[in-house]
Amino acid sequence: MLEKQLNSQFIICPVCNGSGKNKYGLGCSNCAGMGLGKFFHDRFFYWGPKLGRAIIELDHLRKKFHLALNLISYTIGLIGLIALGWWVYLASDQTIGLGVFAFWREKHILILIFWLSCLADMFIVYRLNEEERKQHKIKQFKYKERNRGVNLPNNWDELKRAKSNYKIDVARGYTPQTMEVVEQAFLLANKFNHRYVTPIHLFFSSLADTQVAAIFSRLNVNSKKLMENIKGQIANITKSKGKTILSRTLKEVLTEAYLEAAKLGQKKVTAKNFIIPCIRQDKNLEEIMFDLEADRDKIFNVILWFIINEKLVENYKIYKKKARFKPGSGMDKAYTAVATPTLSHFGYDLTIAAKWGRLDYCVAREEEIEKIWQNFESGKGGVILVGPAGVGKNTVIDGVAQLMVREDVPKILKDKRLVELDVARLISGATPEQAQERMLVIIDEIVRARNILLYIDNIENLMGITSGTEESLDLSEVLAGSLEKRNFYFLASVTNENYVKYIEGRPLGNAMAKVEIKEPSGNQAIQIIESKIGHLEGKYKVYFSYNALEEVVKLSKKYIHDKYLPQKAIDILELVAVKVAKKKGEQSIVTKEDIATAVSEITNIP
Repeated sequence: MLEKQLNSQFIICPVCNGSGKNKYGLGCSNCAGMGLGKFFHDRFFYWGPKLGRAIIELDHLRKKFHLALNLISYTIGLIGLIALGWWVYLASDQTIGLGVFAFWREKHILILIFWLSCLADMFIVYRLNEEERKQHKIKQFKYKERNRGVNLPNNWDELKRAKSNYKIDVARGYTPQTMEVVEQAFLLANKFNHRYVTPIHLFFSSLADTQVAAIFSRLNVNSKKLMENIKGQIANITKSKGKTILSRTLKEVLTEAYLEAAKLGQKKVTAKNFIIPCIRQDKNLEEIMFDLEADRDKIFNVILWFIINEKLVENYKIYKKKARFKPGSGMDKAYTAVATPTLSHFGYDLTIAAKWGRLDYCVAREEEIEKIWQNFESGKGGVILVGPAGVGKNTVIDGVAQLMVREDVPKILKDKRLVELDVARLISGATPEQAQERMLVIIDEIVRARNILLYIDNIENLMGITSGTEESLDLSEVLAGSLEKRNFYFLASVTNENYVKYIEGRPLGNAMAKVEIKEPSGNQAIQIIESKIGHLEGKYKVYFSYNALEEVVKLSKKYIHDKYLPQKAIDILELVAVKVAKKKGEQSIVTKEDIATAVSEITNIP
């Protein structure tokens, strides 16, 4: 059954053996021409286009024709505007009414040219709308899809009859530039009379992409040596007189590139998504990269670094677009929530902050966020994040807010606001009685609103605050009572020491599920730090090599023990950025040696 092979292997049609064609060169009826593909989150992904020299040349001709057509249309539109402007200039000494613009009454050649150019303008608008309509953006896998049960066909015949939105041709998610890379790989194999287009051909053609070149630059890979090694591998491929076709492994690479882009939250597949799948499929290529000190982990981290930077740059646009129906106030989508004036006074709406891109981008904390969702879904009303200072507990909360804006959350948390309560403000200048009264009012507002997820940082600050009377309750006990009744959902954070000292074994601790936020290490630490580098590079006008990031994680973990990653590494990187900018000047590269020098100065260890 196909169900047993999901996610781990590609499914190959037994009739056409993955080619997608029968012996007559037509689409295989057994698999409807799909040939080979992969199941992922209840969908079947496959590479659809058939490539050939004639097809590529026709496609290039079509692109040139469309470009020429667009240029002609834009030119005609521009001429029309110039004609209108010239006519206005000529008629500037006359009184111009709206009726003058009717060329059939005025019978002026310039007005006639203008109205004719409007046809070209309408054609341009039509073409732009058609291009937008045909564009396929990679569908992101949301929480519901990632966790629902699997329901797959049992054979190719069932798959062939499945709904069209169940089967996804990955080529539709490629940018024109990415498709050009694939076509160049085909033409390269065809030029050398190779029977199959393989991952090595695709990898070589990808090197011409500016972003791919920048990735290897970050890795300090010798580009000249890389090109020579790849050319040597291609030259060793046996020549054939047969027709050049895409190999099965290349189709797997093309499909994997799409799935990788989807997992990483990209809208389109770009050339950088080919790198890892190509290396995975070609052992010789993997050895070449290993010899150049660029293994798969390093390459993936740098690819993720580029994607993080892209997301940071477009952060405002992304969240504004995805959250256009998310309210900018305390109201929910149905406008049924009640006002929360006291909470609004003492709180900060993190979902609104996320909507406007004001929060830190959360990286490499998917596992921790998943645990938060699981605890809420299992019936817990509260979750407490426990971890040392500096490990990124608040960044995890920022990630929760961003997912809430995108509605990529469990059903119970959809259409809700995440509001952080400022405990310092709550108790500032207030007597214990007033503080307790404020807390009770806030809880009452949250319960009535029914669309709020409350967050309190350093929850231990609530402990021990009572009105002082015999019947009074600790503020934390008031909160715990509401959680036990499941009146609302609640998040909190605390350090390990304070959790043991103030929370563990107490009513509040018993009412909340504990999620540990551990100090990141290795790749996780590097990926988190990468999300901070863009700010440092922009601020100090320096350029960090990947080796510098790797070194700061290794050395700070080994020699600095009074702070935690990622914060201690970020502090070192900022210090180094300042020194390098002063010593070497702007646009200088921060190397692993610069990091070692800085750590040596901090620790007094040679």
